[in-house]
Amino acid sequence: MKANEFLKISNSSVTFIVFIVTVSGFFANPSSLLHLLKLIPLVVSGYLLSMAAVVFNNIYDRDIDGKMSRTEFRIPLINASSTWLKYFAVTSFTAGTVIIFLLVNYVSAAFLVLGFISYTFLYTMVLKRKTSLNIVIGGIAGSFAALSGWMAPSVVLGVLPVLIAVFVFAWMSLHFLVFSLIHNDDYMKTELPMLPAKKGISTAIKVISLNGGIVLVISVLPLLTGTRYFFDVYLWVAAVMGAILVLYILQLNVKEFSTGSVRPLLGYSVVYLVVMMFSFGIIGVLGR
Repeated sequence: MKANEFLKISNSSVTFIVFIVTVSGFFANPSSLLHLLKLIPLVVSGYLLSMAAVVFNNIYDRDIDGKMSRTEFRIPLINASSTWLKYFAVTSFTAGTVIIFLLVNYVSAAFLVLGFISYTFLYTMVLKRKTSLNIVIGGIAGSFAALSGWMAPSVVLGVLPVLIAVFVFAWMSLHFLVFSLIHNDDYMKTELPMLPAKKGISTAIKVISLNGGIVLVISVLPLLTGTRYFFDVYLWVAAVMGAILVLYILQLNVKEFSTGSVRPLLGYSVVYLVVMMFSFGIIGVLGR
């Protein structure tokens, strides 16, 4: 298997999300600047475990991926190297777990492993094929990445890491519901009970709108924590980014549905996550 082919099998939006969420959770911890060296093994471990999860997902889902134009290219690549990919997934998972356990701490390692388990087993093997709430519940995998990042500098409890984890959980549901709406035609070719395919486009848009409202409410809760500087700066970040999110969701409700009308919301949701997550970390650091 060539390097570019391997990257198509082992990388996805999941690895990017894990990176953003983990790093942001790390810097949100008040002790982060005193333990910067732990960031390196944390990021390496997060990347290794997320790659292992993606490879496992792609191997397990061959029966449905072959039916969708978006993913059918994976099938010949996986079939030609399935044994090697299985060894890679196991090795990547093992190496990532050992690195974070030895070089960071066991609590951060536990949360990262829980994220892997919730994605590969809870979402991929159970929820994805059984309920239209698969994406909603499966979003918990991202929450574990946030908690792993927070616990990496020092094992300390607090309200902020819980709020960040809940925020990520709600965002994951919003983002991937929009994703499933865009690729509904593909999902209709399979027996997967994705919400748009199972309940219809209009219902999916209503759930996305509701979910967007939940994300906005959760996004302002961190204002109850942190310093005055955090409050002043974060308030503007949350207000501006939230207002733009509302506009995109309103546009989704007003315009006649088409995949083209939904894609701007999908793209902005990623920008929204990046800005909000880094604001937790960066503003938190600057405000100390």
